[in-house]
Amino acid sequence: MFYDRARASFATTTDRLAAATMESARRKIAMFGPGPAWLPRMYLAPQLAGRPVTAFPVADDPLIGVWVQAPEAYEHVDPGGGFVPSLIRGDARQRAPITGEVLAVAVNGTIVATSPVGTWQTRSQQRGSWWVVVPPECFRPGANDVALYQVETSKQGGGLTLRRTSTAAAGSRGR
Repeated sequence: MFYDRARASFATTTDRLAAATMESARRKIAMFGPGPAWLPRMYLAPQLAGRPVTAFPVADDPLIGVWVQAPEAYEHVDPGGGFVPSLIRGDARQRAPITGEVLAVAVNGTIVATSPVGTWQTRSQQRGSWWVVVPPECFRPGANDVALYQVETSKQGGGLTLRRTSTAAAGSRGR
């Protein structure tokens, strides 16, 4: 077997290789389940997956500023083409500490992923970043709307509220 761009090799047996392959498959199934490989079982808010945004209360007063990088990537999507913008990522800013924030990412009105916000501190404010990989099937040909929502859990009863943070709608710049 070769590795390191075929400059080095090591010897193994077919039994060891088969066992390692099976172990790798078991780990992936434990993490992602037997369904589509893009939807990990360790989803941050599984009750949101695949549901329309309209199924939840939506507030228009965000507690965190969040933006989509390269919103123009969603203006002319060809789902059957050679490139589909399935990696959606962006930035977050807030003067108060960002702690444990979870974002819901909706494509064309359906929540397709959630992401934690990773953070670091600058002199004047706390900054963060986030990213998700969404299934190519969630895009339609042409213009697509990507909307971000801060997920807020009610302290009473555990209900969810989505706080609209930004939209990368066709023709917008996501801010």
